[in-house]
Amino acid sequence: MSIYVSRQLLLCIFLFSSTLFLLSNGRVTPNFRVRAVNLGGWLVTEGWIKPSLFDRIPNKDFLDGTRLQFKSVTIGKYLCAELGGGTIIVANRTSASDWETFKVWRINATSFQFRVFNKQFVGLDAAGNGIDLVAVSNAPGSGTFEIIRKPDDLSRVRIKAPNGFFLQVRTSPFFFPCFRL
Repeated sequence: MSIYVSRQLLLCIFLFSSTLFLLSNGRVTPNFRVRAVNLGGWLVTEGWIKPSLFDRIPNKDFLDGTRLQFKSVTIGKYLCAELGGGTIIVANRTSASDWETFKVWRINATSFQFRVFNKQFVGLDAAGNGIDLVAVSNAPGSGTFEIIRKPDDLSRVRIKAPNGFFLQVRTSPFFFPCFRL
């Protein structure tokens, strides 16, 4: 009988101490901030990663995946990939939505490729006169554009096409021929 009582007592002491141990070693909320960065699908956390590290990146608001909407200063209309892509780029929309949003693929600090809603890349029409803007390519290619910001108003840009000409909206029929400055 005494062996049975001592086993019960030992079991009770074990359960009680295990419960105390679990409660005392519970997760403590840290009093420091964790900083992390996502690098190509890998989440990296380091003590030296601070927001100030990204201050020196030129055009840091035009990083990969940034969504841009372009509005013509001349006619006050938004650029649009007709049908979400697969055809020409026009400037005839009064408000911006998915078809008027271009996703940035950054090449360097000033050179970019643009992707439209249906995942086609923007480029110059190779089949036509070479000055129309189209979104028909499913793979990135020669459609690399340069974004030049206005120094006194960074929200205003000019876009230089791969052929060296700047994009310009015509008032009729609302498409993008190119011109040289």
